[in-house]
Amino acid sequence: IIEKNAYGHEIDPSNYVTPDCLLKSVEWRYTTFDTKTTSPRVGYLKLTKLSGEVVEVKYEGPEALDVGEAYVLNGVFIITDIVMSSSILTLRLCGSDTAKNFVKAFNYYSLWEIDGDARRLLDSFA
Repeated sequence: IIEKNAYGHEIDPSNYVTPDCLLKSVEWRYTTFDTKTTSPRVGYLKLTKLSGEVVEVKYEGPEALDVGEAYVLNGVFIITDIVMSSSILTLRLCGSDTAKNFVKAFNYYSLWEIDGDARRLLDSFA
């Protein structure tokens, strides 16, 4: 569950995969604060949920430097780890190319259960 407050965006961790966790598209652009760095940061992130809701996280600091094109993943994903400061330092996803394969993988091995509402939403995309 991603919410925006006075301090920026926050992700509410969950022990279950809920409809709010499910993403169908993840788009990002790298930003760096030093043109000599080998570790770019994600300065723009666009998350499109399975429900259609779009969440955008942007770094808008004066020293931001766009260093590349947009990268996009399409399928079904959940965020398993994210580390943020003024930009996104780490972003880890778990997912698959289709909703059917996502459910198969979670049925085989998962640290999280898929709740009933999320399973119904996934079934409608299978």
